[in-house]
Amino acid sequence: MLQVSSALAAAHDMGMIHRDIKPANVMVTSSRMAKLADFGLAQRVSSKGAAAGGFLCRTPHYMAPELFTGHAATTRSDIYAMGVIFFSLLAGRLPVETQSMNELICYHAKTDVLDSTTVGECDARVAESAGA
Repeated sequence: MLQVSSALAAAHDMGMIHRDIKPANVMVTSSRMAKLADFGLAQRVSSKGAAAGGFLCRTPHYMAPELFTGHAATTRSDIYAMGVIFFSLLAGRLPVETQSMNELICYHAKTDVLDSTTVGECDARVAESAGA
């Protein structure tokens, strides 16, 4: 994930917001190099540090909560999505599991940020890979 985070940081340094960070957009080469793909929704950062809205074209479970209320995407939105990927890798599940888009929107409207102490133990495969 360090490789993907570095790619995202490079895009941000060039003034781009990816706007669709999700596992399907992380590709791994035969030499085990992770690459961030699909910049089809990417936009340049405005002078205010944001890109245009339009959340319906994104992947809901990886969207930052503020995007559900119409706020423009920022570099922080991309970082939130990376956090969802990291969480999923470590916990073996999404941080917010809902059955519908409406449930997800309601969850973000009514709930504070997830308390990391509620996650439980690290997946055994991840712990083994990390040498824990």
